[in-house]
Amino acid sequence: MTSPISQPEPDLAVVPAAGWGSHPVGALLVVEVSVSSRAVDLGRKAAIYACADIPEYWVLDLDGRRLVVHRDPVADGYDTIHALTDADSITALRLALTVAVVDLLPPAR
Repeated sequence: MTSPISQPEPDLAVVPAAGWGSHPVGALLVVEVSVSSRAVDLGRKAAIYACADIPEYWVLDLDGRRLVVHRDPVADGYDTIHALTDADSITALRLALTVAVVDLLPPAR
């Protein structure tokens, strides 16, 4: 399901081979890298991905040096939202993937 107003194009989507044709509905994980689009990525796009029942949505906030993890989609967004710092790591819900947030960020200045 997509919005009649917007069909977001994520920076990264992990989609099983069998679900490729149904993207974004078939995605297991969607990631947006946010610089100037943080408000949209954390607002409207999160609602669109939740409505499409994407189980996990990550926003890599480069300016804030954090990863905002959205899980448990509901009708108007995500029920669980956590902001992780560069001292944290994250394990994806439906993938064999664990990553340190610092490894996703550019070097600190």
